[in-house]
Amino acid sequence: MDLSLKDSGRFRPGDYAYFVFSAVLVFLILSYGRNVQGYITDAIFQLILCFIIFYTISYSSVSKSKVLLFLRDWYQMLLLVFNYRSVQPYMHSIQSGWLDHIVIRIESAIYPVEPSLWFDGISSPLLTEYMKFSYFCYYLILPVLGFSLYLKGDRKAFHRLIFTVSVVFYISYIAFVLFPVQGPRYTFAEQYANKLSGYVFTPLQDIIMSVGSLHGGCMPSSHVAVALTVLLFAFKYRPRLFYFMLVVVLSLFVSTVYNRYHYTLDVYAGILLGLAGYLFLEEYYNKKLF
Repeated sequence: MDLSLKDSGRFRPGDYAYFVFSAVLVFLILSYGRNVQGYITDAIFQLILCFIIFYTISYSSVSKSKVLLFLRDWYQMLLLVFNYRSVQPYMHSIQSGWLDHIVIRIESAIYPVEPSLWFDGISSPLLTEYMKFSYFCYYLILPVLGFSLYLKGDRKAFHRLIFTVSVVFYISYIAFVLFPVQGPRYTFAEQYANKLSGYVFTPLQDIIMSVGSLHGGCMPSSHVAVALTVLLFAFKYRPRLFYFMLVVVLSLFVSTVYNRYHYTLDVYAGILLGLAGYLFLEEYYNKKLF
């Protein structure tokens, strides 16, 4: 094990990233969210959560509880869904409407046919099933790599992964508020000629999206950004796992457009965010900047 559990009470770069994200979110809520019912409560809850995390990290240095130590290491991943949903009420606090028209205008200058509409013309149950499966794999790749590093004692690599992925997520969440885009499945809903039907993963993924998706969380594609980040970490720390993930991640990139969740510009932005986040944050992880 290259990083002792004795450091559990020491604040890591990932912890500071979480506190910065919370501070930015509270600022946006208090500054622009006054038209949202309960915005004060939301801001207070964010601050209380920060206090709980601060206390938990401090206490973990003297605790022998394996559960507490696990939560100390994984809390940012466990809070991803909560943070993801926290920005939903404030999607139009800064921008009064959806900004899809900007993305569509740019794409119309690039493509003769809007990509998701082109995919609609070649869709089939078998292809849809594969695309839905590829998109579903997004929920697995981070835990697979994370636990691979964590359980084998590569804690330094694990903390780097959690920190980088978390920052990529946080940037995406804030971007959703600053530049809300609802995506092709809403904008072009009346123009699709075919329903995306499949077998197993298609209905499963549809249920997940109906329950847990964020309406407006498109630009950049956090799925693409995080998947690329995980892929790059796998290349560095788990080369054998990388080759398996490569096919899955590349298919996932395509599936975001095929499944009508994202524009291609969302994908490009996600690739840039994932690549920039990995290169910058890996380089400066141990610098005095943190």
